Amino acid sequence: MRRLTLAFALSAVLSGRTLSAAAVATPVIQLLSGATTTQFQAQITCTTPGAVIHYTITGIDPTTTDPVVTSGNVVAVSQSLTLKAKAWDGKYARDFDT
Repeated sequence: MRRLTLAFALSAVLSGRTLSAAAVATPVIQLLSGATTTQFQAQITCTTPGAVIHYTITGIDPTTTDPVVTSGNVVAVSQSLTLKAKAWDGKYARDFDT
């Protein structure tokens, strides 16, 4: 049986500087109920209005050129991988790794 473990790793970096936590909310990645052992649905949300969430499944930190997921939507996961999400509000960034 495969398991998707969510681990919190909070950091917010813009041009090499750490930002305040109030700048943009940290994206939340949640494994949805009903996931099977062969396919998972990982829901990504961000409470910052207008934030754009980019994600990767390669373990590399997301950039603004990576795929976008709308807050509340899901990313299908069918293998062992590292899902990372970062939210931008046009000025600041906040990320979440799993």
